[in-house]
Amino acid sequence: MNDVSQDSLRGSALAKSLAILDVVMASPGPVSLAEIARQLDMPRQTAHRLTGQLLETGLLQRDPEKDHYLVGHRAIDVGLAALQAGARIAPVDAVLRRLVADINETCNLGVMDRSQVLYIHRVECDWPLRMQLAAGSHVSLHATAMGKLFLAWLPKRTRERLISGPLERYTDNTITDMAALEDQFRLIRSRGYSLNHEENMTGLIGIAVPVPDAGGRPIAALSVHAPVFRLPLGRAQEHFQRLKVAADDLAKCYQTSEKNQEE
Repeated sequence: MNDVSQDSLRGSALAKSLAILDVVMASPGPVSLAEIARQLDMPRQTAHRLTGQLLETGLLQRDPEKDHYLVGHRAIDVGLAALQAGARIAPVDAVLRRLVADINETCNLGVMDRSQVLYIHRVECDWPLRMQLAAGSHVSLHATAMGKLFLAWLPKRTRERLISGPLERYTDNTITDMAALEDQFRLIRSRGYSLNHEENMTGLIGIAVPVPDAGGRPIAALSVHAPVFRLPLGRAQEHFQRLKVAADDLAKCYQTSEKNQEE
């Protein structure tokens, strides 16, 4: 039961509230009150009272189109803070530095921050010509390798809400047509990586892979980008296996960090 024991549920309101958050966060889409109560074997009245409190604190939000629940902005902020703190631990930095030494291009670690991508860690290559984008910077979802990767794994309804309006065209290669983007998302899910072919900046390409949680969902993304004359798109795709190994190592770093915090 989502790592929350029956004994805990019979205990404090805090334990029950955390169990509700666990159910909502584990769901691929909005969750109904009835489903929350069913999964936790909790009286509907109790579930209603606690979800109301979680709504007030911003840890949950209600789906505007129906009476279902989603992760709230406050919970997202807490999760981002944890990922940013985790990015600063030595093992995470070491993984990125090994990857940069291996392929000699700049490597980035990013997370989804509402409707953008947030860079939380970055290790530069030695080339004099490289893109300057510090940790803490935000980039678009629809025109970057990382952003398209996150969008590809979101429920379609959530994805449509995030990129429903007119999309900004950064270059001639920026994809702004929703049908064309959906084709890209299907391709990303099938092959396990995302490409940016001069879609955010002319002359810059990128490849991104997911950093998975224990359930296989992307909690972060690892990317490499470089000038296209130095790293043509075909050669960038040859780095996929190296990136995947590094992403799996990063996932282990985060899982180890979480276990240490629990202990």
